[in-house]
Amino acid sequence: MISKLAHHRRLLHRKSTLLFLCLLMTALPSAAQTSGESVCMQQKIEAVRLPDLNIPRASSIAFFANGEVVLVGGHTNGFVPTATAEYLKDGKWHLVKTAYEHDDGLYVPLESGKVLIGGGHEKSLGIGQTFPTEYYNPVEHSFEGFGCLDTKRALAQALELDSGKVVIAGNWYADDAVEMFDGKATFSHVRKLAPGFVSPYIFQISADNAVIFGSQDIHGKPIKSDSVYLLKGEPFSVPLFKDWHPCMPFNRLCASNSFVGNKQKGIYAYLFMVMNDEGQMAVAKMESTKGAEVPRFSLLPAKQTIPMKSQWGSEIVYYGSVIVDDRAGKGYVIGFDKDCRYYVLCINNVRAEKDITLTLCYTEPLTDIGDGVPVLTGEGNIVVAGGITGSNFYPKSTAYMLCLGEKSEAQASGTGWLPWIVLTAMVLLAALLYVLLCRKRTDDNPAETPDCCDESEKHLFQRISTLMDNEKPYLRSDLKLSDVSALLSTNSRYVSEAIRNQCGSSFTQFVNGYRVEHAKRLMRENPDRKITEIAVLSGFSGESSFFRTFKTFTGLTPKEWIAQNG
Repeated sequence: MISKLAHHRRLLHRKSTLLFLCLLMTALPSAAQTSGESVCMQQKIEAVRLPDLNIPRASSIAFFANGEVVLVGGHTNGFVPTATAEYLKDGKWHLVKTAYEHDDGLYVPLESGKVLIGGGHEKSLGIGQTFPTEYYNPVEHSFEGFGCLDTKRALAQALELDSGKVVIAGNWYADDAVEMFDGKATFSHVRKLAPGFVSPYIFQISADNAVIFGSQDIHGKPIKSDSVYLLKGEPFSVPLFKDWHPCMPFNRLCASNSFVGNKQKGIYAYLFMVMNDEGQMAVAKMESTKGAEVPRFSLLPAKQTIPMKSQWGSEIVYYGSVIVDDRAGKGYVIGFDKDCRYYVLCINNVRAEKDITLTLCYTEPLTDIGDGVPVLTGEGNIVVAGGITGSNFYPKSTAYMLCLGEKSEAQASGTGWLPWIVLTAMVLLAALLYVLLCRKRTDDNPAETPDCCDESEKHLFQRISTLMDNEKPYLRSDLKLSDVSALLSTNSRYVSEAIRNQCGSSFTQFVNGYRVEHAKRLMRENPDRKITEIAVLSGFSGESSFFRTFKTFTGLTPKEWIAQNG
């Protein structure tokens, strides 16, 4: 056992060492200071081709439910609406019938687990609007028609309030109004909207109230107004909108995808995109707290500006909505250029009030990808399926998974790489000095080294193993040591030491072991599934890293393993 005196001396030693490291770090310039605040790091990501859809479709509703990517309605070849839906399961798309056609329809996930779907164009060629609504049951993969909207709509939006009621607004080439769904079967008129919006933003600001605003009117013409409507109350002016105007959310995601608030604390906050008159885009935040008369609108304090052109000189067209991944602590904005290269603008540390940075991820040119609605999966990747690249008469059936993760910003290519190399060298130097000092201290005081593993370390390792078994964080390709320590509310060093001492491996080896076992289960259950898909679904960033790691652990390639264990 370590004596109290020895323990006290060790604490003093650690404090002095940490003080030395802090002085070392502050004596050198930070990466942000060296690179300049306007530099946005760039990073290449992999785009994995998924199985094609059963039906080419565009303008469909897309969401993630019951662990599956689901596409509903839209129009197919000839610009003709389709009363079908598809969900991705076991490596293929499964086709089911819907109760009605929903081309440019609305959707909202409900607390009940079902998804409310409604409206859309009445005829081919995107003409007219419709009333019908239906429920999608993701467990049974079934659709049930049950009622109709108060106002027939296309290109509308909806949001469920804490009360279970649903606010609906927005239209295309027809009068617009706000209506409310009671959560059971009835849709009722609330108020007219003038001038009305196409695909408006609807953000909750309290348990029973919401704001409604947009960027384009019902004919698709730009609106530059600083006025915002309320579900309950009179319109009010937003100073931010005098210089920064809301962007059109082309991907038409439900607002719950952009939520960064805390309902338990009465904080309702959402992210969305804005643009100034010079064409520069930025990320904005709407936040409402208890007691506030109206919500506050402000720009997110990111350290870099959003790149409007790629490193190849092509203009980047961004979708309007921000997709928030709480597990990764990031927000994503999807974009593309004329070369069919896809971009993911990553908003890092998305819930923070400061130290928010941007990273621009990009793919190789994907000539056969469409502009389908991006869907965030449970593993933290984004699926883009269907859509168009030119004509509405010839939608796509292709589907891709944008793999977000493994490479850190320090490994990113592009302008500003030198400061990260300097920062990495600083950290390695500090770590080396710390190890040397600790080693010398242990040699000088051998009595301070415990002769057995501490019981608390064994308990921590058990917590780590339980987390891996139950929560499966290893399915995230970008899982880091700091993520696990945060989930366990402990120190990263303690987690690393517990893994090393209890099972004799590094954190990366430990996590990859879980990934390999998960891949084995997938291959046993469905040996015909594509290796690329198994790799991504098991938490690997791509096929090459999966092959390398799998053979290291098993001595066999995945195909050899399937042959022996099929």
